[in-house]
Amino acid sequence: MSYDSLVGLCVEDEPLVLIEMSKVLSELGFGRTLTAHRLSLAFELIEATPVDFALLDYDLGYGERTTELGLALRDAGTPVLFASGYQRSDLDPRLADFPFIEKPAMTRALTRRIAELLDGKTKKGGPGGTRQ
Repeated sequence: MSYDSLVGLCVEDEPLVLIEMSKVLSELGFGRTLTAHRLSLAFELIEATPVDFALLDYDLGYGERTTELGLALRDAGTPVLFASGYQRSDLDPRLADFPFIEKPAMTRALTRRIAELLDGKTKKGGPGGTRQ
């Protein structure tokens, strides 16, 4: 599958991790990757530009969690992958059926998981989220 027409969204509060996350999407061939380090900016970005895939850090610090963003994106049909230093069991229960990868994730594992989601091996934003 070619991803060059896809727009990705990376939301992460740690600058170096955000750079790495967006680099993974770039190396996969995404045509464009939007980045945000705060929830308010992420919502502004998706209002202005529809996205085809989202890679979301669960906890952005300062009490900001990306739960509502992930739910909104899934409702819009966008595949979402949550990444977190937390264990899956620590996430909001509404995210139980979302794909998930535990940080720190190796680049190869993250790349493989994203490709699986986009190539339809896992339903959009739905079941199949296993820890890597």
